[in-house]
Amino acid sequence: MPATVLLAANASDADGLISRVDFYSNGTLVGSDTSGPYELSWTNVPAGSYTITAQAIDDLGGIGDSNAVTITVQSPTMHVGDLDATAEAVAKQTWRGTVSITIHSTSETPVSGARVSGSWSGAIGGSGACTTNAAGSCSIATGNINIKKGTGATFSISSVNHPSYQYQSSANHDVDGGNDGSSIIVRRP
Repeated sequence: MPATVLLAANASDADGLISRVDFYSNGTLVGSDTSGPYELSWTNVPAGSYTITAQAIDDLGGIGDSNAVTITVQSPTMHVGDLDATAEAVAKQTWRGTVSITIHSTSETPVSGARVSGSWSGAIGGSGACTTNAAGSCSIATGNINIKKGTGATFSISSVNHPSYQYQSSANHDVDGGNDGSSIIVRRP
């Protein structure tokens, strides 16, 4: 998600008036302000590092440059905010497990379009992936498991990807408190 950055500069002129202040990012003009206080709301700024300068121009054409300041715009983060499991009997000798995953932003709002990947261990092996819907949720099922293979299957999240967010696994949690938000055991019914 692009950010909005407020740029501000103090400028004065002893022998006249300030006509405008130009704001630059990495040497490229991003905007100007013609009246004090000299500020600019720089919008749609992608994540990255930027060198910011301001240049004041007075009514006689005199120019004054500010010192450069480096800023870093970071991508917002996301994490697993809820991780639940259900199991159902499919036939007399088989069962299936499903995990439901909800991805949240730092402010605990749902993140849609996140690709969640993970792996199964225990009663079944393999991997699975899903993409979150508008509510920030998606589900991954095991497929059929023979009851002789064990009493449970563990799903462990390996990655969460989204073009506008960074995955912060250390913030994973489960709102129900039943697991750490990174892995969950699905028990045979």
